[in-house]
Amino acid sequence: MSQEVFNQEQAQQTFTRQDPNQPQKKSNTGKIITIIVSVVAAIALLAGGGTLYYYVSGGIEGEYHATKIEKEYLKTLEDEFGDSDLDYSKFIEAPKLELKVTNNNVKGVVRYKFDAEAAYDEYLKYIKEEQKEYELSDEDMEGFMPSKEDFIDEFNSSMEEFAKNAGLSYDSRTGVGSGTIFKGKVHRWSRQIEITEINEDFMNQSDNSEELDDFKKGSTTSYTKDSSSVTLSGDKDVKFDKE
Repeated sequence: MSQEVFNQEQAQQTFTRQDPNQPQKKSNTGKIITIIVSVVAAIALLAGGGTLYYYVSGGIEGEYHATKIEKEYLKTLEDEFGDSDLDYSKFIEAPKLELKVTNNNVKGVVRYKFDAEAAYDEYLKYIKEEQKEYELSDEDMEGFMPSKEDFIDEFNSSMEEFAKNAGLSYDSRTGVGSGTIFKGKVHRWSRQIEITEINEDFMNQSDNSEELDDFKKGSTTSYTKDSSSVTLSGDKDVKFDKE
């Protein structure tokens, strides 16, 4: 009898004993879930990081200038003075066309600098050379020798008129003519600049640079960048070098 009871208890214990592999299965399942969650989180992080990088890398904050167009502007200024033997580099500083970008706001600014006194000195030098070549007396040259004050007044008046026709301003005290020629917004996602404002007087000049023909109010222009420049795409690309 006692042996039979012992056998029944032993059988019951054997039947109810927990499978030693069962906890291990639960543990493996937990590890798999943890791995899956980690992978999904990593993918999400990488995707978010890639998106953030794309946005940040589209930034073009800073100041740039268009070297090629600046040379064209200098030629235009020289032509404004007519054909002569005057050395314009003595009194005209190379014009600047700058692209300024702050907080995704774009501004195109043109800047000229003239030295009226240096222009007077260069004019006197030129007149004296002419006088010597043609053997003219001082009396003969009186009509060609304005006073320094009169010359500077006339020079500044001409520069003011030139700036006004171009939609710019001119400061006779500093000799600087300058103004905004366009404004825009940078759209980093699409890598485009939307032109929001245009200086019509400046853009409509017949001798303006062809590279600026694509700049119209409401238009967009794509851009690319590298470590030293930004290039605006159009019928003719405009390259701005970083200052």
